[in-house]
Amino acid sequence: LQVERLLHIWILNCFEHADDPLGYATYFMSSFMSHSCQPNAVWHYDEDDFVLRARSNIEADDEITVSYLSEESLLEASSSRIRHLRDSKHFVCQCSRCAAPSDPARGLKCPNCQFTSLSFGAGDVSQEQMTSRECENCGKKMKLGDAAMLAAEESLLESKIACIEQEMQRQGAKARHPELLARFEKDLQRAERSLSQHWLLDRAWQIIGDLYDGNQHHQ
Repeated sequence: LQVERLLHIWILNCFEHADDPLGYATYFMSSFMSHSCQPNAVWHYDEDDFVLRARSNIEADDEITVSYLSEESLLEASSSRIRHLRDSKHFVCQCSRCAAPSDPARGLKCPNCQFTSLSFGAGDVSQEQMTSRECENCGKKMKLGDAAMLAAEESLLESKIACIEQEMQRQGAKARHPELLARFEKDLQRAERSLSQHWLLDRAWQIIGDLYDGNQHHQ
């Protein structure tokens, strides 16, 4: 039991220390700092020193916060960030970004007027909870079936991204991928009928760029 307790302490308080090979470390002061998805400080490596730097103005008596997530994960929607933290750190984030009434990283097109709503998917919201929110443009509430459809399109794109990343890793980043590119462009076109200003679309376009780079490399 003591070993299990120590292991949990390690998992919940460690920080990534190296990328290659992947390594983790636990530090006394940093383990006491709270997380925020809009942190005002960041840990910086200066050779062998671990330095805390401000990333925004910090007023007197402000709590100093850091991110337990990677910089890339901070670009994701609040629902995704909350899921990551719940799975890895065992708490539900309620920072200012996750508790905000709108999420600029998860735009969902209103089924009624096609306006890009940033409020439908804000926070750790269920499909049922989406139906209580109004479109910022037309004022209409979403039907449960439409909420389920949008959630399904998100899940589909996320799974397509995971599959194509695995395939690119298997074949090599600089390999030629004409078939992957053609198929994934169709997946992206489908997703853009339901999603807009969405972190998954940003990730998909990054992959499209990598695929074009790989194809041009072989021309």
